[in-house]
Amino acid sequence: MKIQWNRFPYLALPVLVWAVFQGFLSAQTPTVFSSFHVVDMKKRGESRAPVITALDMDTAHNLLATAGDDHQIRLFGSGGDRLLATWPSEGWVYDLSFDPTGRCLAAVNEWGVLTLWDWQSAKQLYRLQVSESALRAVSFSPDGQLIALAGFDPKLTILEAITGRMVRQFSTGVRDLRDVAFSPDGRFVAVTGGSGRLQLWEVSSGRLVLDQTVAPRRQRALAFAPTGELLAVGGEDGRVRVFALSASSFQLVSSMELDEGQITTLTFCNGGQEIAAGTSRNEIRVFELLTGREIGRLRGHTGTVARLVWTGEQGVLASGSYDTTIRFWQLPAATVVGERPANTAPRSVRQ
Repeated sequence: MKIQWNRFPYLALPVLVWAVFQGFLSAQTPTVFSSFHVVDMKKRGESRAPVITALDMDTAHNLLATAGDDHQIRLFGSGGDRLLATWPSEGWVYDLSFDPTGRCLAAVNEWGVLTLWDWQSAKQLYRLQVSESALRAVSFSPDGQLIALAGFDPKLTILEAITGRMVRQFSTGVRDLRDVAFSPDGRFVAVTGGSGRLQLWEVSSGRLVLDQTVAPRRQRALAFAPTGELLAVGGEDGRVRVFALSASSFQLVSSMELDEGQITTLTFCNGGQEIAAGTSRNEIRVFELLTGREIGRLRGHTGTVARLVWTGEQGVLASGSYDTTIRFWQLPAATVVGERPANTAPRSVRQ
């Protein structure tokens, strides 16, 4: 039945306002994304499926490395379809990273130990007891020559990657460091953690360039934009803060806030135009950097999202979670398809 609004004049304006309001909400509502590929440790017949707290990808060699609380490091090929190697670890592996030159894989664990592996021969190159406390983060310099390590120790350690020789050790004064990253040009190393502090060190001189409390609570994640001009930080206050860096200034340029939950991991996507934030609410939130607008919510995980990795060559975002799965997502939303079983992963993950 067609409604004739002239017969109900007292309803026309409220209904029109409601329609406009609904249209506004629709325009502001972020797109809900689905993962197109899932690696589920529970379905692999593992005797004890691990929570995934460490994750990295080497797209040049089509490799996926994962680790977690079961004291094992797993190396996969074909987007997680094929298990290539399993290496033992002495404890919970909190983080791992591929060498940018494609030679090796570094991992750190709860006992303060760094191990370096030659993935081609599946051989452990060395094992170093770096700290008496847990190591929470590991990062290679862009040229692969240095490794930065941080954890529950107030010292930020820089090692020569190939030998494990100590190059520098910075005293941060923070006993709860959660993430570390080199700038894209390798000149600086950033670290964040307890009390909401962010520090930036010049690697060559050992000079502390920045030491600032950027948030009221612990920060768990940081990420440099591809150009190195922006640095994003996020943590337990549920806010992503993006700072502009230059030789003479450090300025907050954007801030994006969750409606609930904590930020656990960050990565820039799509050439630095977007930023993805993993959360303790089992979601990944995607924000447009220029406007700060939330443009996507990636749903499918049933546990905290512990690690995100963006591969620009393939336009794929990988996520590891406490739900024992690794999921793959494709951005923007127009390219997202429904979830597929592991043996039918699209070409964007396989090579």
